[in-house]
Amino acid sequence: MPENQTEIYYESLTYYIHNKKNFENNVQNYEKNYYTLKFGLFNKNEKLKKFKGKKYKIYKIGDFKKAQKYSGIINENNLENKLKNLIDQHIPYSFGIWVKFKLKQPYFSRDDEEFYLIQNPILKEKVFKVPMIRRGRWKGVIANAGREIIKENIGKKEFWDYVFSYLRIFGTGNEEFRELINLMKKENKDELKKSLVKYLIFNLNVVIEFDKIEQDWKNIIEEHFDLNFKNIFNDKKNEKKYYEVKKGRAIFYPTYFDRLSLEVINPHSRKTRAGINPIHYEVVPKGSEGILQIVYVPFDGILKKNDELRKEVKKDLEFLCNCIEKVADLGVGAKTKLGWGTFKIKEKIYCLNGNIKIENGELEGWRGCQ
Repeated sequence: MPENQTEIYYESLTYYIHNKKNFENNVQNYEKNYYTLKFGLFNKNEKLKKFKGKKYKIYKIGDFKKAQKYSGIINENNLENKLKNLIDQHIPYSFGIWVKFKLKQPYFSRDDEEFYLIQNPILKEKVFKVPMIRRGRWKGVIANAGREIIKENIGKKEFWDYVFSYLRIFGTGNEEFRELINLMKKENKDELKKSLVKYLIFNLNVVIEFDKIEQDWKNIIEEHFDLNFKNIFNDKKNEKKYYEVKKGRAIFYPTYFDRLSLEVINPHSRKTRAGINPIHYEVVPKGSEGILQIVYVPFDGILKKNDELRKEVKKDLEFLCNCIEKVADLGVGAKTKLGWGTFKIKEKIYCLNGNIKIENGELEGWRGCQ
């Protein structure tokens, strides 16, 4: 090694020994600044140690109110007027749903954050760093509840109403439905029925007999599809109008929470019957409250007759409310098999834009505003 290079290393080592304390302080400051910038807090190790005592099991993080404000979520102050003003901005026969709920068990959905003190950080909003339920998550769990309701009503008169409410609310953009549309254009009635059965099985998890499709075929065509759809097997191609692939009418909003806690799952060995590798989860604790907000806009029904559109919207409102109530028992997020993510509905409101009458008992427990 060259002599001058050795001298450089020696000087660097000497400088480090004499300035070790200053060097360590600078590193700690850099670390503190990094935590502050990335997570909005510092001294995280000390904060996590406090969870050993019962007094420090819950802490708050991020700017909860700003996250709600910039996402367009309505708060409880003057709620009905604000919800009505929101719905009045949309086309006629739109409606809004506002639900306040309280968690019965912790909620957890894993974040993609790789650098974190525990293995399983909870999903947080990127700017305000508050725990959240994404709008896509709400759409998924409510759609799953809708499929469960459809399965429970196989063979009943409400079955096809629920199927087509599901399609209108959540959309029809998958490959099986595209295949169904292509078969409609080919005018092959038997293949069309088989494709409809395939769609029900693979997308709605509903098993229905082919004979049942044959029995209800006329009603399905005339009641649920466009008026010209019943001429699908005629030779007048210019008169055909198909039930097209399109997005759903429902717009889902995210939900934010204002507190966090830690849960530990400690898997036990079958031999020793003791746990040695506890798994930590950052969760929203039970008892936390959140808001679910949905806006329904029948953008694809502008050219339909008012009476027909009213019937569709009323059926969709009833179906969507039933789905939300079912989600409360099924849970949202991860670990739902352990009961996590279940909640109790404290307040539920719907607001309609249009002349749609909801009779007493049709939406039991829901408060309406028009």
